[in-house]
Amino acid sequence: MDKTGKLMGIFALLSFGLFGGTVLLFGLYEVKDRYEFLEGSKAATGTVKSVGQKTVVTGSGNSRTSSNIDYAEVEYVTAEGKTVRFEQQFGLIEGCPEKGAKVEVAYHVKDPQKARISSFASLWAGNILVIVMGCIIVGLGIISYKLLTSD
Repeated sequence: MDKTGKLMGIFALLSFGLFGGTVLLFGLYEVKDRYEFLEGSKAATGTVKSVGQKTVVTGSGNSRTSSNIDYAEVEYVTAEGKTVRFEQQFGLIEGCPEKGAKVEVAYHVKDPQKARISSFASLWAGNILVIVMGCIIVGLGIISYKLLTSD
C-alpha cells in the first residue's frame, strides 16, 4: 500500500467522520430537546386560522438563496382557558393543513406560545432525517477509508 492512499484514506475518514458525527450529534440533541418539550407539554385541539407562504432567504453574499415555505397559523385553548395562536412552518415531509382544519396540538405548560402540531412528521421526521444523514456521512468516511487503504 502506498503512503498517498493511506493518507487520503485517513483524511477521508477524519473529514467525513467529523462532519457526519457533528450532524449526527445535532440530530440526537434535537431528539432530546423534542422529548423534553413533550414531557413538559399538554395536548389540545386547535383550529387552523390561516395558511400561506413566506419567502425564506438563506446564505449570505453571492450565496444567498430564497425559497417559499408553507405555514399555518393555529389557534387553541389551554387547559387554563387561555386562547393562544402560534405559527408553524411546513416543508417537504408534511403538507400544510387547510384553513379551518382541526389539528392536535402539543404546547408547553409554562410557555403556551411554544406549541407544535402534534403529528409524527411535525415532531420527529426532521430529526430522524438528520440522524440518518449523519450516519450516511460517517458511513461514507468508513467506506472511503477502506477503499483508499486496501491493497
